Amino acid sequence: MNRYLAISAILVARLAAAGEAPQDDQVVVVEIPLGDADLRAITLAVLENNPLLASSPGVKVANATRGPGTIEYASVVFYPHMETAGIKEAFQAQCRRESPDVSWACEYVTLRRYVKLENQDFELRVKGDLTIEAVHALIEATRTTAQSNTPAGAAIPEAAIILLPVEDGYLVDWGSDQGFQAVSVMARLKKGGDPAVAEDWRTELLRPVE
Repeated sequence: MNRYLAISAILVARLAAAGEAPQDDQVVVVEIPLGDADLRAITLAVLENNPLLASSPGVKVANATRGPGTIEYASVVFYPHMETAGIKEAFQAQCRRESPDVSWACEYVTLRRYVKLENQDFELRVKGDLTIEAVHALIEATRTTAQSNTPAGAAIPEAAIILLPVEDGYLVDWGSDQGFQAVSVMARLKKGGDPAVAEDWRTELLRPVE
């Protein structure tokens, strides 16, 4: 199961628990294709409130799932629409529709940054409102945790893949320089800590290399 499908399953399960979806013994989430018409409709919906999207070459990657009944969810990442000081910015939209014959609604549109780090070719994907100094501090703080828990014979994760805000902290995925994720590290800021100081982050291994 890919990361998006897994997240969708969690989302649907939470909806069920809140009484917004059927409470079956097992919530079934299936991956579905997105056609050109869907992508055009989603692009126009995002463009309506985010005119900067007009500078993007288009859709980079898109995934969609269907939860209980006919409700469909889509996650669409667009190519970067701007670059400043070597940092690229792109829009990512989370959309849903009640059934295939109604319009997509994209209520959650966030910025996704691509940051070039030293000693790795793969650009770090960054979500969340962090300064570039805090991003570098998080990478420094989580690197040792990611690399020191590698089982014997497994490749050491050398590249930071993606950085995501999660509840009271940030999740950093580490893996290969080709973008293959291997290990996840959770980082939480110490009380009164400075986000731009690596030593002020507490880190915890969440998923070891398989």
